[in-house]
Amino acid sequence: MRKRQVKAAAAEAATDSDLPGSFIAAAIAVVIAAVALVPGLIAGDLGFLARLVCALGVAVFGLLSVAVAARIVGIVGVSSQPTSGITLVTLLGTAAVFAALGWDDLGARAAVLTVGTVVAVATSKAGDISQDLKTGYLVGATPAWQQLGQLIGAACACWVVAGTVLLLSSYGFGGKELAARRRP
Repeated sequence: MRKRQVKAAAAEAATDSDLPGSFIAAAIAVVIAAVALVPGLIAGDLGFLARLVCALGVAVFGLLSVAVAARIVGIVGVSSQPTSGITLVTLLGTAAVFAALGWDDLGARAAVLTVGTVVAVATSKAGDISQDLKTGYLVGATPAWQQLGQLIGAACACWVVAGTVLLLSSYGFGGKELAARRRP
């Protein structure tokens, strides 16, 4: 009887283990630092102050939206995920800050859209991961392994998409070699 209790306790401990909070905090800090410190990453040729505002927008709107999306998806289901609404709030908030600071050139507009895109992707992934973790719980999976798999999958997809876009951009979007649309 005692052996069965030990096995049950070990199985329960495995289903309660997440990635460490310090790892999550470090990953968030890396994303925010990259947005603020790497020129050209967020959009155009922005100065440090504009990149810092973008990084703060990603941090504030991203953290709030991820919590809201995960909670709503957990309660209601993925069909009620608020990605579009949260993206609009992010775009309005970021655009208001940029407008108040007098940044309204093309690069600033692209930066606002990029901040909205980052937050939209984070919101969407939060809902997806919430559903995956719920399913994993039902089948007795270890959350830390699920989270690590999600991280690897998302990172690989990001690099493949980024590489594809860079490859296509070397041909020139909308040019003769890579026409944006077929001419009659």
